Amino acid sequence: MAGDFEQLVELYKNIIEHYKTWTDYIFKPDLLIHFVEKSEGGYTNSETKIMKLASEQAGSHFSWLCLDVYGPLSDHELKNVKKAL
Repeated sequence: MAGDFEQLVELYKNIIEHYKTWTDYIFKPDLLIHFVEKSEGGYTNSETKIMKLASEQAGSHFSWLCLDVYGPLSDHELKNVKKAL
């Protein structure tokens, strides 16, 4: 899953750049990483830690991980999660 750490960092940088708002030039953005697809055997602690570290290295202030045990969240549910964070 996290075979190429640098490629993962670049992916997160592109995502941050794509959704950047004017406040993100002053404050670093927070990321919610939502694992939608179930992987066989689930995700290991190392894989989730690598995802978190890569997002922070890409420029996020903090990142939350929403594992695949919750299933895909609707747009409304994601807004509620954002409010809670």
